[in-house]
Amino acid sequence: MHDTGDAETTVILDNGGHNIKLGVVGAEGPRLIPNSIVKAKHEKKRVFVGHEQADCSEKFSLFYVRPIERGYVVNWDTQEQIWEKSFSKFDIEPTTSRIAYTDNNYLIPALPDVSNEIFFDKFGFQEVHKASASGFVADHAYKIRRERCACVVDSGFSWTTIACFVDGVLIQESVIRIDVGGKALTNKLKDWISYRQLNVSEETHVINECKEDVCFVAMDFEKSMIEAKKRFDENMIEKRYIMPDFQTSFRGQVKGIREPLASDAPSIVLGVERFAIPEILFNPSDIDIDQCGVAEAVVESITQSPEDLRAALSENIIVIGGSSCFPGYRDRLLQDVRSMLPAEFDVKVSENVANPETHAWQCAEKLLEYPAQVAWINRKEWDERGDSLEYSRFFRTTVTSDELKATTQEFEQKGEKSPKNGEEEEF
Repeated sequence: MHDTGDAETTVILDNGGHNIKLGVVGAEGPRLIPNSIVKAKHEKKRVFVGHEQADCSEKFSLFYVRPIERGYVVNWDTQEQIWEKSFSKFDIEPTTSRIAYTDNNYLIPALPDVSNEIFFDKFGFQEVHKASASGFVADHAYKIRRERCACVVDSGFSWTTIACFVDGVLIQESVIRIDVGGKALTNKLKDWISYRQLNVSEETHVINECKEDVCFVAMDFEKSMIEAKKRFDENMIEKRYIMPDFQTSFRGQVKGIREPLASDAPSIVLGVERFAIPEILFNPSDIDIDQCGVAEAVVESITQSPEDLRAALSENIIVIGGSSCFPGYRDRLLQDVRSMLPAEFDVKVSENVANPETHAWQCAEKLLEYPAQVAWINRKEWDERGDSLEYSRFFRTTVTSDELKATTQEFEQKGEKSPKNGEEEEF
């Protein structure tokens, strides 16, 4: 493997659309840092960059500037500013460190990507390694857990991607993107509440927390609709969400609809919205997005993979990303995928994901405990060869399924239904 040089510290930067997951290999875990710059109406003269948002005393009517839109970094100046604040705050010294970075543009290399210039020229990192968040998860499944096939569902802030891997290598034809993520759900919830009850069109932060606190994925949407129409004590769906005042409370509170109110704080009642919002992930057509839902996308991704790998892929569906944290998400995905795949397939959604939001970071840490096992590029190599070196060293993807012919023949010869071996290792 490539010599990793004299760098002493390995930094992992999982650059999510909502939160950055940043930490050092061997530390207790990643820190979650808002990947945005915020202005508040009550503090017009101050701008809150990344982690500084914790210092914003009243999170009413916040204005967001985000470097990532629709899953891609589109504002590199803003992104660099957030990274700089984060490295400084958490005592990361780039000049004596190497950095492993989850590249949001990984699956579409034609998009402009100046991250290496920033890491080498601006910050002075010794070495850089790149992969997608899904790539880290699949590589961990293969190298640590000895699971040769993996279908990774990354349900994040700006989009949802599904991709299949064999031996840690991306099957290019299997990549499917859905233009629905946590941001779209929060915006739709704001619209519905503003239309029916209280104008919250500017309360992105509060309503995003409301979404996280009260929403769930229904196993049977029609049955939940019937439940939501019941009256009084028969209705087990409706909840009251009491808005925070940022004086005595800093996050909203969920109450039963019959519970007495202890204050005059504004509140909203959520019924159908509790499960109709996450349902958009499974049926984007509900809000006029002409795309398949996440379960259909998983089936299509597996179907686009080589035939001899499909059964094994269906046995190891790994769900990551903050938008998969809704109660019921994994069970609903399993139910729907099971109903659409052949009966002889043993469909399983991995239970080895303790925290979907930080799972990719944790997988990267396990892999990078031995940095010599992964490919790195240093400043000198980057100056000499640039993009051509980056693609050859990091972009481990198939161009056509024919390239997997040897692998599938190997599976046939061994008679393996599920390419797994070895003992599993828990985090």
